[in-house]
Amino acid sequence: MPDDYDDVCQLIRTTTRQMNTDDAAFTVVNCIASVSDQLTGGHVSAVTGGVQALYQKIKNRNAKKGPIPNPWFVFNGHEDRPSPITEKYKKARTGKSISGTIASAAGAAASVSTAGINVASSVIHANATGTTAMHMMKIIAIAENYKESRTIAEWCKLVMMVKGSKLAIRGGQLAGGLIPGGSIPTAILASVAKTGVQLTFTNAVYAAAANIHWRAYQEQRISGGLGLGRGGQIGPGSQIYWEIFTKRGLTRFLGNYDIAGLVNEPGGWEALADKLLLI
Repeated sequence: MPDDYDDVCQLIRTTTRQMNTDDAAFTVVNCIASVSDQLTGGHVSAVTGGVQALYQKIKNRNAKKGPIPNPWFVFNGHEDRPSPITEKYKKARTGKSISGTIASAAGAAASVSTAGINVASSVIHANATGTTAMHMMKIIAIAENYKESRTIAEWCKLVMMVKGSKLAIRGGQLAGGLIPGGSIPTAILASVAKTGVQLTFTNAVYAAAANIHWRAYQEQRISGGLGLGRGGQIGPGSQIYWEIFTKRGLTRFLGNYDIAGLVNEPGGWEALADKLLLI
């Protein structure tokens, strides 16, 4: 693990010591989301008060130092492990982003001889749009199976909203910076009211990823410990996590993700957040 990993974990604990766990988790993910937005040119949510030290620590970390642990893992003492599968995922995603840019540029050059149609970009976008629709149908099915759980239904609703926004962006529409309040789990809305943190697309998605990841991890540990098996059908958190990482369309020929490995790692929530935010 990176040399400053323990320092980050300690700051997560000390800066949120006086908060309940929902508020603490949202405060931490907002710091991380704000750093991410600053790096990618998105909306930067203000970070003030006692969490400034944590924000600066995360901001000053070298990108090669690895993922930040899920705050829920830190609060419950499961953070003391490396996240090599998550690191591998993030490095691969960086390469894919570069490859995608090159493909789009090459397609733009080729469009001169194809009646002005960017073929490479169109293929990439068409594939993403189709897989988004499939993800949404699967998430709806998960929500239908867990109507008795308001929390799971709310997370499913948020995931569907994110995937729906992705679909709209692929269709050429401009996505707004904020998520409608009706799509946000009540725990996040309560935390926003208490902490004064501005709700953005990024920090809401990061919060969803952290909660879904933590839920899936618990399901895998409990079910495995009881000898009831592991995998993507164990419980709602696991079903959502596995669904988001299931490859369809053209990408299914490029190999599968180690989903169980990502769920088991403290940093696995960052991979999930990336998938939800992937445009």
